Amino acid sequence: MKETLQRSQGVEVRVVEYEDADIIELVNNGKAALVTTCVNADRRQKVALVDFRADLSVKIGEGDPEHNITGLGFNRKTETIQKDGQSVEVYAETEGQQIGRFVDALADGSFAPSDFTLIGQDDKAKTACAMAYLQKLASQLGPYTLDVNRPERAPSTGLVPKWCMNAATQIVNGEAKKTTVKDCVEMFTAGYTSPEGVAIDPVPFAPFDVKAHKNATPEEKEAVRTANIKNLAKAIHAADRQKQAKLQAQNEFA
Repeated sequence: MKETLQRSQGVEVRVVEYEDADIIELVNNGKAALVTTCVNADRRQKVALVDFRADLSVKIGEGDPEHNITGLGFNRKTETIQKDGQSVEVYAETEGQQIGRFVDALADGSFAPSDFTLIGQDDKAKTACAMAYLQKLASQLGPYTLDVNRPERAPSTGLVPKWCMNAATQIVNGEAKKTTVKDCVEMFTAGYTSPEGVAIDPVPFAPFDVKAHKNATPEEKEAVRTANIKNLAKAIHAADRQKQAKLQAQNEFA
């Protein structure tokens, strides 16, 4: 075994960890079941349940048409901060806080999806009704397969400049004077030359031209629109970062 330094509560902690040879020895000595239990517990907590919480947040919020998740429009709260001289929009609450707020809103009647009926005479019964609906949503997600090869999910920073969100909103809403959604799809797919003369390579992007299905509710339509705006804003931001990096490289070698 080996001693390592791990961080907790802002300080370093000495931890003695297993090495490959120790795990092999455990298995050879009939402890395979214990190793399996530990691996499952680690992957369950650090991968499967993290992925589930993120998907449930998307499910009750903005949705994700790329992964066939229709949202309910109960989005995570955001706030605008200054970062590197730019206004950027970040999440103002965790996924867990959003989910808890969602349950509270169902229970007090301030948010009511089209397929939800609040039943109960007291707060306890209403909360139970809300939790039953949350379980219904949860059952539509997954299953989440444990995989030792899969890295832990990196937390989302949500750091997208406000100007990107504004530009994407105008384009998706059809309010931009010179650029359409179709134009953006073609530009980011094939690459383009910026007004500054910088060649922008093709930019990977999640779909932002998704159409709501024919019988979509107003909430579902808004969720699709919101997802399109977010995905386009991310693509605009990625293209701008590429442009800034190339401009900086040009200046360095000028």
